Amino acid sequence: MEVPRVSLRGRITAQENLAEAQRRRDGDAATPLVGFVPGRDKAFAIDEPLVLEPGSRTYVVSARAADGDPGEGRVTIDYRPQLPRLESVDLSPAKSVLYEHEDDPKVEVRARFAPPRGPAAGQGRRPREFGGRLRPKVSRPGSSTTPPRRGAARGRRCR
Repeated sequence: MEVPRVSLRGRITAQENLAEAQRRRDGDAATPLVGFVPGRDKAFAIDEPLVLEPGSRTYVVSARAADGDPGEGRVTIDYRPQLPRLESVDLSPAKSVLYEHEDDPKVEVRARFAPPRGPAAGQGRRPREFGGRLRPKVSRPGSSTTPPRRGAARGRRCR
């Protein structure tokens, strides 16, 4: 699941009028279902709006008829928000291979990120910037390390 807002939909039916219909998430307290009126109907259509948080959550819907035992249904939703898009990366020094005795073993990385594309991506936000230092893997003169192919992610060599 990649969108933060969803609707939990279903149908509850009983032989007698429903006395109780509620939902809860993981260990949270139960809340009545939106639009449910106790004692009015033998069936109820569930259309619960949910605002998701990252990670896996289990939602439990329970219902009870006036003279019956409660019943429940469970659904687990694993929400994984979209990641920001990488717009550009600049390395300083801009060399693709560093040599142990010739180069300083530090690389400055500057990257520009933008919100993910799509309806749930938070359209209209300005790109965010990230800057930091990494310790790259240093090659020794005469080693078989070759520069990355043109178009390959240059930051992969930095570990």
